Amino acid sequence: MNLDRNGTGPIGGTKPQLAAWLDAGTAACRQTARRLSSWSETGARYFRQRRAEDIAADVTALARARPGQALAAAALLGMLVGVALHRFGRR
Repeated sequence: MNLDRNGTGPIGGTKPQLAAWLDAGTAACRQTARRLSSWSETGARYFRQRRAEDIAADVTALARARPGQALAAAALLGMLVGVALHRFGRR
């Protein structure tokens, strides 16, 4: 670690470190946004290209293959719907 003349702190302060940290955070946010965009486009394409019966069969197969994850997803979806209905009911 490079110390200033008094030996008390780093030369140049913490601004370069802060800028690097902010740049890394910005890059991570952009990458996450790109991934979410790609994921949502893929999901939308899936629903546009399939019939309701095919989607129901896929969900059933997924639930049988991974029951724990399917239960967690159903609980999360139920909670989100419940929160939305609760907020809608208060207006």
